[in-house]
Amino acid sequence: SLRKDGSDDLADITDGFNAGPKDTASPFRSCGMMFGGTVWTADATPNYEGPKTMLGDILVTPGKVADAFILPPESLLREKGWIYLKGSKKEERTGRDGFTYRYTEGPITFPDALDRPSRTIITGEGGSGPSRFKHVVTFRPTKAQRARLSLDGADANEARKRLELTESKWVRRLVPQTAAVLSSWVTHWFAVLCNVSAQNSKTSTINPAVLEPVIADVHSRDMSVVFHQRSELADGHSLNGLANLA
Repeated sequence: SLRKDGSDDLADITDGFNAGPKDTASPFRSCGMMFGGTVWTADATPNYEGPKTMLGDILVTPGKVADAFILPPESLLREKGWIYLKGSKKEERTGRDGFTYRYTEGPITFPDALDRPSRTIITGEGGSGPSRFKHVVTFRPTKAQRARLSLDGADANEARKRLELTESKWVRRLVPQTAAVLSSWVTHWFAVLCNVSAQNSKTSTINPAVLEPVIADVHSRDMSVVFHQRSELADGHSLNGLANLA
């Protein structure tokens, strides 16, 4: 139990958790559950022999990636850019009240491995700004993309060197279609995500409230009919002509 006695509250648990010597092993194993303040934990080995889908299996082709999802070279190299945020850190930081502390964290695989399952999609996946937690994947940009976005300049080549990328590769964020699959949306919802989210390219996630009228429609009618008709969503978004994206 996480409680030393029945009167312990959450503050007592926090103060006493891992309060022993620093070399004390964690009480938590690789899986477990908690109920009523009591934890059951044990080491476990996955026992699955069926088909597996890796991150690289569900990426769209380069020509379908909007420029807004392709990382500018400058965003990788700047002081608080992608490379810094994804990397390991051992630095002194000062809080708002002037308190100084030592901050450490390990690196995150960057770019994300295409031959492994993705990490969990969170709401912070949206937005174009650099982030430690957003997915970034390699791809082979088209000639037009390379020219438009200066992907052959000095900054781009310096970023490739730091990321150990070949000359033909570059990096981008996940497009909404991929985020939809990783969030367990069915294929037909690609159209909705593309329409609501990709138009302004600010996010790879979607507000569920926007889908309420469509969800009701899907329950009452055939899916193919819904996506071939003009149907207005909340905030003026439309499904018209988007069936081919599914």
